Amino acid sequence: MSRLLEVKNLSKFYTSKQGFFGAKSETVKAVNQISFHVDEQETLGIVGESGCGKSTTGRAVLRLHEPTEGEILYRGKDICKLSLEEMKPYRQKMQIVFQNANSALDPRWTVEQSLAEPIRLHYPQISQKELDERIDRLMEEVGFAPMYKKKYPHEFSGGQRQRIGIAKAISVSPEFVVCDEPVSALDVSVQAQVLNLMKKLQRERKLSYMFISHDLSVIRFISDRVGVMYAGRLVEVAETKEFFENALHPYSRVLMAAVPKPVVMDDKDELYRGIGKIAKASREGCPFCSRCAQATERCRGEMPEQREVTEGHFVSCHLYE
Repeated sequence: MSRLLEVKNLSKFYTSKQGFFGAKSETVKAVNQISFHVDEQETLGIVGESGCGKSTTGRAVLRLHEPTEGEILYRGKDICKLSLEEMKPYRQKMQIVFQNANSALDPRWTVEQSLAEPIRLHYPQISQKELDERIDRLMEEVGFAPMYKKKYPHEFSGGQRQRIGIAKAISVSPEFVVCDEPVSALDVSVQAQVLNLMKKLQRERKLSYMFISHDLSVIRFISDRVGVMYAGRLVEVAETKEFFENALHPYSRVLMAAVPKPVVMDDKDELYRGIGKIAKASREGCPFCSRCAQATERCRGEMPEQREVTEGHFVSCHLYE
């Protein structure tokens, strides 16, 4: 498969005002020098705790949040250098499915109106007949009879609204879709339906996904490769099977250990030292060092580089040099 998206040293920083009248400021590194790629018809799963920067990464890749620095190469073209006008063709090729479908649906509009808006924007010459036929096909693709397009968002359940949000994302025939926790607010049975739908659409439409989630079971089901984020850094990347059989980074192993299992665990095991603690990332060293049972002085003072430990398995950790 050929390379669709390549991200190089992407960063997104915010300035946080503190003290009286905002006299003090602190730079928050939401995303800090991360690199990854997504191939055609591939799903890259991004997993991590809340606040690790995974959603910010997804939005920065689409330039919904402007990156502070770095390159975003879409089919070899650095879209960070494009003006808003020059970005328009890429808006069609790159879409997003939000965690909350209400973010993509205007409550005052029918489903038909919501689906028609992006189609008219990107295909201004489309006739009304072609538009109607396209909307009907979209409704059928996500499991609705065309007559449901006359309804309003509040008349649907959460899972149904999410399917409509997916229909809106694919309405302009994109190649790449950022899926920002699209099933995290749904019941498990509904999650399975939506995930199966997304896999079906990927096969039929030859889509590439960047799938963001905090749920390892979801990531395991949907992804071809897995990237683990912590404190704005990408600490491990591997093929899904390899990752779940041989997670290497201490934080990845903590995540795996936090998944509930029907066995009694030893509470004294040093592996679980990092679970449930809020830690401030080190400014110089590894961001996970304050929670890591295997941290050394080098970890506290030197940021580890990403290294390929085995073919296709990358880890940012001094333990694997």
